[in-house]
Amino acid sequence: MAKTESSMEEIRVGDIVMCVEYPGNPCGIVVKQYRPTACGQQTMIKCNDGRLFHAPTSDFRKIR
Repeated sequence: MAKTESSMEEIRVGDIVMCVEYPGNPCGIVVKQYRPTACGQQTMIKCNDGRLFHAPTSDFRKIR
């Protein structure tokens, strides 16, 4: 079954999430969500070490 935004738990700014599709499973706090012209919704998180990480929203799972 394909992942869709409506079938996933809604992710919002301020949530703590983990990227399950990227090696190392980066996790952090959602700081921005945006929808580029040519692709699906993207989410930017700030990791515990201060790095910013961007990935499709569908790649994240809500931790808290």
